[in-house]
Amino acid sequence: MPQKIFISYARKDGRDLALRLKTDLEKHSFDAWLDTSEIDGGASWSKEIEINIDSCDVLLALISTGSYDSEICRGEHLRALRKRRRVIPILVQANADRPIYLEHLNYCDMSHSAHYNDNLNKLIQDIQTGGAVQPYERYTPFHVPNKPPNYIERPEELQQLIQSIMRDSDQNRSTVLTALRGMGGIGKSVLSIAICHDEVIRDAFPDGIFWLQIGRETPNVLEKMKLVGTELGDSPEH
Repeated sequence: MPQKIFISYARKDGRDLALRLKTDLEKHSFDAWLDTSEIDGGASWSKEIEINIDSCDVLLALISTGSYDSEICRGEHLRALRKRRRVIPILVQANADRPIYLEHLNYCDMSHSAHYNDNLNKLIQDIQTGGAVQPYERYTPFHVPNKPPNYIERPEELQQLIQSIMRDSDQNRSTVLTALRGMGGIGKSVLSIAICHDEVIRDAFPDGIFWLQIGRETPNVLEKMKLVGTELGDSPEH
């Protein structure tokens, strides 16, 4: 059975190399897969992505400016690492920044097209020879209430929410908000708790998730800020 290769890329600046790699790897009898929804825009997280990561032998992480900013790419990388799949970073741009969780891995530099064929042969050899999967562990702040004991799964609503949060976008993600609106008691807070506990979301936001309840009844917002600050290393006095 041919080795299955998952190609993770950002459509913004990694599409051309991703398609070229897929074609060339298939010529060498590998089973290469990439998410074609990213080619035409409107890319979002899907169950198909999860299934193909979980069943792959190797994930090729195409490292570019776009992938560094993409929650989808981060989620793909970290899911593969958590599932103990082998991850090989590939530089799309020589100066592209690499996420900290990939810093410990040897990478393949394909940023210069003139050396593509030589580097492709090295990559194929690296895939074929294999090697031990290096585990990655890090502390991630997570301050979210537990799901209630009588929690009922709402997979369709949860998937819609994942897709609204997990998208490739040129926007500055720090300015993007996602709101849930509905009558009181319908389950907005419970669904919000569930999305925070979802493994896809936790992979995509490896710097942590904080749950802060702020509204008319919040007497001191500074205390909420202190919770986040101290967890990230600030002194309580500061």
